[in-house]
Amino acid sequence: MRTAVATFGFGRPDFFERMLRSLGTCLEVSNGTVDVFHFLDGGPGSEQDALRAVIEASGVPYASIVARPENLGVGRQLIGARRELLDVEGYDRMVLVEDDIELNSTYLTSLLSLSDWAETYADVGTVQVWNVEAGSKETLHPYLHQVELTNRHFVTYCLTKRVWDIIKPV
Repeated sequence: MRTAVATFGFGRPDFFERMLRSLGTCLEVSNGTVDVFHFLDGGPGSEQDALRAVIEASGVPYASIVARPENLGVGRQLIGARRELLDVEGYDRMVLVEDDIELNSTYLTSLLSLSDWAETYADVGTVQVWNVEAGSKETLHPYLHQVELTNRHFVTYCLTKRVWDIIKPV
C-alpha cells in the first residue's frame, strides 16, 4: 500500500525534534517506503521557523512541509491532513504522528504489519501500536499475540483510505 506519514507540529520544537529523530530511525522512512509530510499550524506561538529548522537539520527525508497560515487546532489539522493525503494525493493509508511521542525503530514495521492484517476485517477502523510494558523479551514474548481494543493513546495511528471513505461523511 502506498503510505504517507503525517507529522503535526505547533510550537514545542524540542518535542518535535525528539519525535522526528525517533521517526528517522524507522527503516521505512530511511529507505523511502513511506513518504513523510510535515503539517505545521501557524499563528501566534506556532514557532514555524523553528520547526522548519528542526526538520531541515534532522536529515530525515520528507516529501513536503505544509505550513498553515493559522492555528487550525488538532482536530481540523488531522482532518485536513487526511483529506490532502488520502483524497488529493491518493495515498492508500496514512500514519498520523503527533509531536509528543517518541517512536521505536520498529514502530512503523509493526504498525504497517498490523494495518495489513486489519484490512481483512470490515470492523477494524484504525490501528496503533505502543509499548506499555517493561520486561525482557523472554518475559513479554508469550503476550505478543494479544490485541487490546482501546480508544486511548491516539497520539499516533494508521488509517486506510477505505476506512476514511466510510467515516468522512459522518
